[in-house]
Amino acid sequence: MAEEDTQPRAAADEEESSPWGTLFWGVVLIAAGVGGYFFFDHFEREGGSARIPAVILIVYKVLGKYGVLGVFSGIGALMSFAGVKGIASKD
Repeated sequence: MAEEDTQPRAAADEEESSPWGTLFWGVVLIAAGVGGYFFFDHFEREGGSARIPAVILIVYKVLGKYGVLGVFSGIGALMSFAGVKGIASKD
């Protein structure tokens, strides 16, 4: 006799990811890109120091402040597009 899977599935497995959540996080990443650009622009002009997460610092060291803007805003735009596409397909 075959044993049935008696383990409950995780709630994350049962639910689809919401396209509204994808859209929200896309907009947040766009805002983070814009904010990062102005943050680095300010520190380039005024000087000073601040603690910065390693991922953002690596992007800045490699690509500069425009790279921070482009990378985060680009990923955010793709996520926003996916969210809008998901919302449109549910109708």
